[in-house]
Amino acid sequence: MSLPPARYVALAILINIGCALAASVPTMLSQDIKVGDTGYGLTVFEGTRIDTFAVEILAVIRNRTPQQDAIVCRMTGGPLERTGILQGMSGSPVYIDGKLIGAVAWGRSFTTEPLGGITPIESMLRVGRRTLAVPGPRQHVSTPQGNRLGLESMRGDSLPPFDEPVPGWSMMPEGPGFTPLVTPVFASGMDPRSMRRLQELLGAGRFQVIQGGASGAADMADVVIEPGAALGVTLMDGDLNLGGIGTVTWVDGDTVLAFGHPMFLGGRVDFPLSKAMIYFSWPSQIISHKVGAVGPIVGAVRQDRDAAIAGKLGDIPEMLPVKVEIEGPHTTRSFNYRVIRDPDYGPRFAAMGLYNAVIAMEKAGGASTVELTTEIAIREHEPVRQNNIYTDQRALMSAVGEAWRPLVMLSKNLFEPVSLASVSYKLKFMESTEALWVTGIRIPRRVVRPGDQVVVETSFQNYLGEPFSRSVSLRMPADTPEGVYKLRVGDSRATRDWARQRTPGKFRPRNLGQVIAMLNDQVRHDRLTFQILSDKRGMTVDRHVLPALPHSVFEVLRHAASGGRVDLVDGRVIAEQSVSFGRLVLGTREIDVAVYDRARPN
Repeated sequence: MSLPPARYVALAILINIGCALAASVPTMLSQDIKVGDTGYGLTVFEGTRIDTFAVEILAVIRNRTPQQDAIVCRMTGGPLERTGILQGMSGSPVYIDGKLIGAVAWGRSFTTEPLGGITPIESMLRVGRRTLAVPGPRQHVSTPQGNRLGLESMRGDSLPPFDEPVPGWSMMPEGPGFTPLVTPVFASGMDPRSMRRLQELLGAGRFQVIQGGASGAADMADVVIEPGAALGVTLMDGDLNLGGIGTVTWVDGDTVLAFGHPMFLGGRVDFPLSKAMIYFSWPSQIISHKVGAVGPIVGAVRQDRDAAIAGKLGDIPEMLPVKVEIEGPHTTRSFNYRVIRDPDYGPRFAAMGLYNAVIAMEKAGGASTVELTTEIAIREHEPVRQNNIYTDQRALMSAVGEAWRPLVMLSKNLFEPVSLASVSYKLKFMESTEALWVTGIRIPRRVVRPGDQVVVETSFQNYLGEPFSRSVSLRMPADTPEGVYKLRVGDSRATRDWARQRTPGKFRPRNLGQVIAMLNDQVRHDRLTFQILSDKRGMTVDRHVLPALPHSVFEVLRHAASGGRVDLVDGRVIAEQSVSFGRLVLGTREIDVAVYDRARPN
């Protein structure tokens, strides 16, 4: 259906006198809406101009979800006859007889008519009545199930892969249910391959990543945050830009309601709220969408609930600055951007910027060796500094996967709120595979005296090269008791596993400082560790190793282990040396060596 010409004139007058006075607009409850009622909606189809579209009510579905109705409507006007409902229309306010009834928020794929669903305004207002204050330091600002780490997970190896979608809400599958409109997320400064990774990260059921463009304050100087205006939620800005776009539903002073469905369903959040503009509407046989750009930040999203997002104008959330420096064989480039301070998405967005920067250097895969240096500045604490090397066909993804882990462990630590000041990544890469494998070890003398040198001859296979060997000497301590000891040689993974098996207490941090110390205690992948180990047991007290204790002291501490500060140490390292080979080393070997006072001298 179409509106009479007189109605269009009246709507134009209403828009011109200022729809920003939303608080003065009365509302209509879903229980008062009848099938056949007609009205209008407000949205932006192109640029920043708010347009109208006509609405006819087809059904009011009572109690579609717990204590929430749903309103089904047919929409006409603008491009809707050609496109149907558009992703990006979420939040478009709908009025009947001048009364606000709710926001366009859901639809279905492959529809042959411009049909859509409306979230009732009473459900959205309940979100707006919640607190819009900055979340407290002990409130986890995250998606559901996001903070599922226990103490054991502080080790970091139990974290999900970098490109695994973050758990959270998901659309209902197509079928008998109704589907919330997917939020279009516009990216600029990103390679298409990065965008595919980003889509995997965000999840196809909640967001659609679309190539967009950067827009400045001048392009949106005339934008007013009012009902029907395009609205953005900024996720990244700077050299890389990323933000979701919907529509403003309701404004009262500095309070804003939008979307009619969640962004992340994160509860209390602190995301940047932004102006936005629409370039054009892209028709699709599946479901059409707007194409736009997110602009200047003007406020903060503080509630992210099932029926709406709610924000406060004028409050500008702090974002985390990230700097990436890439040094390749022929060129050097740097990128600067900021990401949201969310424990789930922030670390991934920071690492995604690193991935995109390397893609921009025209090196997405193939043989490569990557050296990554990470520095995370933390307010009121020592920084985290890591440096490591990666090589193979997936060296880039290995480096990116490691880049986000310390950020996750810091932001989700269980001990105290953490305030990150900045993140810096420096990455050097060569277009070749630099690796070698341990193929065997031998010791010329299997029986030595206390104080003797133990010579370890290690054989290697170079990648696409000739075999070679190298000797390393370890001195047996002069006070070593007679007996049989284990000599082992291992790469970085083996060295880390040995440490966890021998001293598990060192990998159970009990405060943020210990988390930082554990992150800084990183074993480089180009180093090989040589150890001589006795089976004598000891203790760790608050992560401090006490390897050789008198029996009486050991027994006292063993009974205190259940208190949490004390853990057993399984074995004692009596000689150790870590040797760098300048390339990634893989492999582990072990052999027994005997200590005998009367052994022949070297």
